[in-house]
Amino acid sequence: MTVTTELISTENCLLELNQSPGVSKESTRTWELIRKICAHSHETVTEQNRPRVRFYMLAQTWKKDTEYMSSISDIVLHPAYQQIIGMGKEALPFIFSELKSDPHHWFWALKAITGIDAVAVKDRGNVPRMIDSWLDWGRVHGF
Repeated sequence: MTVTTELISTENCLLELNQSPGVSKESTRTWELIRKICAHSHETVTEQNRPRVRFYMLAQTWKKDTEYMSSISDIVLHPAYQQIIGMGKEALPFIFSELKSDPHHWFWALKAITGIDAVAVKDRGNVPRMIDSWLDWGRVHGF
């Protein structure tokens, strides 16, 4: 899979946009909206906030593109989700934040990044318990 990186500079804002082949038209519209918002903001993407910006842009693309999918395999193999996994431990604080505020299927990514499954066998399939298990794990490990 080839990933192209486009740097967009508009006034005071620089965003690194990672676009993968097969990204939907809805995602393209999302990228354009982000570009317009960025043009009117005064935030400069720095080394400190670049991972946060990248994570939320990828998460938005993933959520939009997989909104109507029922296959968990298709959902977790989406290019944006895979790029989030590729961010490694840098993505964990953002994933835990998402689990609290807007839970989606982050369990695959958490297991792939951490190398463990924080969910007890008896709780698998019980999404609220799975969320609680991962949030507990995150707190214990400083997230």
